[in-house]
Amino acid sequence: MYSSTYLIAFLRVCKLDINSAKEMILKTMKWRKDHKIDEIINEELQVEKELPYYLSEIDREGRPVFSVKVGQWDVRKLALNGRASEVYRAGLKMVEIVANKIRHLAKQHPSKNITQTTSIVDLNGYSWKVHACSECITMFTKMLSDMEAHWPGISAKLFFINSPRIFEVAITVIKSFLDESTKNGIITFGFDRQEYTIELLKYIPEKALEIVLGKGSETLINRVTTNQETRKHRHHDKAYRTFIDDKNEEFGVEHQEIVFNIEANELSNSSNDLKTKILQISVPVLAYLINTNLYCTW
Repeated sequence: MYSSTYLIAFLRVCKLDINSAKEMILKTMKWRKDHKIDEIINEELQVEKELPYYLSEIDREGRPVFSVKVGQWDVRKLALNGRASEVYRAGLKMVEIVANKIRHLAKQHPSKNITQTTSIVDLNGYSWKVHACSECITMFTKMLSDMEAHWPGISAKLFFINSPRIFEVAITVIKSFLDESTKNGIITFGFDRQEYTIELLKYIPEKALEIVLGKGSETLINRVTTNQETRKHRHHDKAYRTFIDDKNEEFGVEHQEIVFNIEANELSNSSNDLKTKILQISVPVLAYLINTNLYCTW
């Protein structure tokens, strides 16, 4: 495992408190062993066929894009058939796959800020009867609790799209399990495709977003992009327009490389240089503390 990337997640959620992060990691290591999380990637879970998700694209910061179509999950049927535990296990497997992708990309590009994912939850098809039955709520509650405890702050941004009004109750429950930084990254949209497409394009390149949103999204994305480019041309001089066009052609592949850059709202108003130095000190110290208690290979 790429240790610095992993430790950063716990340091971030613990506000750089090394002792708190240490205790949290030690609990996670025991939990992973008890639940055989190191083996979960290789498990064949039949229920996965009924829980569609995608992890194939990269956002503008080089982070993986995790898209899950929860609205298509018939969790009530699965729960009533006694398969709630399988759905829970499949949920943990998804997050572990995402975490492995993050570590892989971080190892590939060590100078870039790749410690999280951009997540999109598509709720098209969500209903209270199918997704909020008592068995479903119990299962989702346990899943969310374990995800936040053992993969803390894994999502830099968490978008809920195609959200019906009844989901407002569910989002309140969901937020109660999340760290403050994770909650700050949640953005919820209804069924206005243009509205959420405009927002998603701020974080995800056009071609990648077409794949994430699926068939029929190309026309809307092209129209939104064209409108955005028109507005840019009206408000910027020729030199700046040339710069923007060049970057759009690259689909956001090249970005400023900042080691362990932290979102401004996660720390004080210190300079980026100071934040970087804090993390450069904290990571090796925390690694030492962990290694003196229990050797970890994942």
